[in-house]
Amino acid sequence: MDGPDRRLHLHHHPRLAAEGGGAGLRPRPEHDPDPCRPPDRPHPGELAPRAPPHRPGPPPDSWAAGGCCPRLAERAVSPAPIRRIGDRDRRPELALAGAFDSPLDVHLHTLLSPDSEVPLDVYPALAIALGMPRIALTDHLDFDPREVGATLAPHQQRVETVEALRREFGDRLEILLGVEISYERQYEAEIREHLRTNKYDLTIGSVHPGIDSPFKRALAANWAGHDVHDTAPYFAEVQAGIESGLFDIVGHMDYVRKYVYPFIDTPAFEAAPDLYEPVLKALIETGTALEINTSGWRQRTGVPYPLPQAVHRYRELGGEYIVTGSDAHQPDWFAMNFDRARELLLDAGFEELATKRWKSAGEQWPIPTR
Repeated sequence: MDGPDRRLHLHHHPRLAAEGGGAGLRPRPEHDPDPCRPPDRPHPGELAPRAPPHRPGPPPDSWAAGGCCPRLAERAVSPAPIRRIGDRDRRPELALAGAFDSPLDVHLHTLLSPDSEVPLDVYPALAIALGMPRIALTDHLDFDPREVGATLAPHQQRVETVEALRREFGDRLEILLGVEISYERQYEAEIREHLRTNKYDLTIGSVHPGIDSPFKRALAANWAGHDVHDTAPYFAEVQAGIESGLFDIVGHMDYVRKYVYPFIDTPAFEAAPDLYEPVLKALIETGTALEINTSGWRQRTGVPYPLPQAVHRYRELGGEYIVTGSDAHQPDWFAMNFDRARELLLDAGFEELATKRWKSAGEQWPIPTR
């Protein structure tokens, strides 16, 4: 593995420091210099200086040249290499690098999702090994009866699964019962009734390409020659999900980029901030949290969901609720690229991860500083 083993940082997490270590790692003595942190980088337990207040202005004409976040224009961010199932030539530690950069991974899929085979105890074990204090299991739930995710894991099975995991790991890790619901306007009444009668610790609302959707990987070539604004129906559906008020978090807000790439590429979306602006304002108006979904860094687009420029614009507009999710569907995707997510969060001026529900409960999840 190139560079230092960044797992050395695990005992620097504020929770671990308060408890004198954790996950089998020795506490860091006060006099022991950190071999992995540059000398000008503050201790991760310190908060970043608060960014000056922003005055929301009109949306920029384009984000391609930096737009509302000029710091991005100064830094060229190279796409991450694609991580493919079956790559056996990489050391398992590679996927763990950087996990200390966020105290939470709130987007995880297990064998209770139709597109994952991860055993139920894998993510808790990984989180404990990394010193991460909280995770959320957010297996898929669909309401289109034609989808496998509509019937694969009944709610009671999810509850019993998390209760069993809490009995096994609860003294070392907080495990939230979460769900990722595929939002479709035509099923909003059914979703609302489900959430009224079944309780979760955390809910993610995401727009996925449904059975009848034109936004599918197999149909990507159909978008050749199209204008980026032809994806507006996707953004409108995301906005409707936010305005429903049903969810704590909106998942991978501009996921449509994955399904039209490379025929509509990242620069095209960067040049269309008007697609994002109503969605970002809806987040703020409803108190719905924005997810930095790091899966984009390991996919072909090489950029997280949403675009980094959108994260900056959200903060500029006054957004305060934001979380990190790896969208892991296999073990080595757990907490992947959280070091990049941390840098993006700090650059945008965020000091902590939060949802409206957590904030109301007085919870604080500070982002470790540089």
